[in-house]
Amino acid sequence: PAAAGLEAIAASDAGFSPDDFTKGARRAYELIVNAYADGDREALKQLVDDDVMEVYTQAIADREKAGAEPMRLVRLRQARIVEASVDNVQMARVAVSFESELSDGDTLRPAKEIWTFKRSLKSNDPNWLLDEVAPSEAPDPRNGFYGTLASEFARARVEAEEEAEAIEPPEPF
Repeated sequence: PAAAGLEAIAASDAGFSPDDFTKGARRAYELIVNAYADGDREALKQLVDDDVMEVYTQAIADREKAGAEPMRLVRLRQARIVEASVDNVQMARVAVSFESELSDGDTLRPAKEIWTFKRSLKSNDPNWLLDEVAPSEAPDPRNGFYGTLASEFARARVEAEEEAEAIEPPEPF
């Protein structure tokens, strides 16, 4: 699924290179994990979309309230593109599988996740935003802090969809 999507992105963006994208995604992962650990909401706003920002903001607030130590990036072991697509409104999405090690100073934990980045191919802005985070395997609380955060992100999406479905259309006149 990735090859056709990458070709579609390159057809609309002559400057797109999967290798350069992967290098940029690795850097974005480091920046986002560090900003999340530091509670730097301003830095996160530049790197993630509104849905992810909402979940991260709440998770940071919960962590700060609990006085918990943040998980920090120790090592980024792998980043590889696993899926890519372009939709009918020229929104490109690229899913990257990340494998890393995170630590709170006491415990070293693996994190295996799929991060999806998006960018409008109609825009002159070359920057990609983090659009979604999901565990690359069944959620496990021992699988790093993002295993839990990915589950929280999924729960927040389901709640938003349920709220949207619960809104009834107005009665016709």
